Amino acid sequence: NFEIPVPSGTATSRRLILADGGTSPSADLLGIRPDRVSNPKRSALTANYTGRWKTPVSEVQIFIHKNISIFVTPVGVNEVSAAILADPAGARILASPAMRTSLIDAAFQRIGFDQAQVGTSIGCSNLSPRRRRSGIPGVFLIGDAIEQLDPIGGLGMTHALISAQQAAAAISAELTQIISPAEAQALYLSNRESAVIPLRGFTRLVAGAFSL
Repeated sequence: NFEIPVPSGTATSRRLILADGGTSPSADLLGIRPDRVSNPKRSALTANYTGRWKTPVSEVQIFIHKNISIFVTPVGVNEVSAAILADPAGARILASPAMRTSLIDAAFQRIGFDQAQVGTSIGCSNLSPRRRRSGIPGVFLIGDAIEQLDPIGGLGMTHALISAQQAAAAISAELTQIISPAEAQALYLSNRESAVIPLRGFTRLVAGAFSL
């Protein structure tokens, strides 16, 4: 069993589901370190914007330019998150507020979003694809916590849902006493690995086109 500090004291659980992002401080606390970290190939800056849609959309909008790409994600009725990804040749764009504003304004105009207010930046960081592999029975890492794909492929949410489904299937098999906790962990890792291979392939294709 795992003991977890909570405001009212300590909670006990037979399983832990870790879905706290690519840096996953929870995994670090358990000693589950990334076993594969690539050198950063891109940097990113993300901020939220409020405004009004001319025609509302629900899908992530992707715009690819030379050395950069822009992802606009609806996060509320009148709010979007906009991320600029830049390879080393386009890093100067992230350092220039005027260039960033020009690119974001052009993207918003194309998708019909009238920006009214710029929120504070969510973050700016280097992007390094990384993986973790938990060998602790009962600990299931989900989404970016187990593998952080390059966001240029736009498959982070897809991977999170796939890994959550595979973890649920493995836990269900354990709860019905078909397999042991160790076997459930191994089953999850194996099935998630098979499911993520096409996502990695697509991400590499997009990254390759981006670098042309």
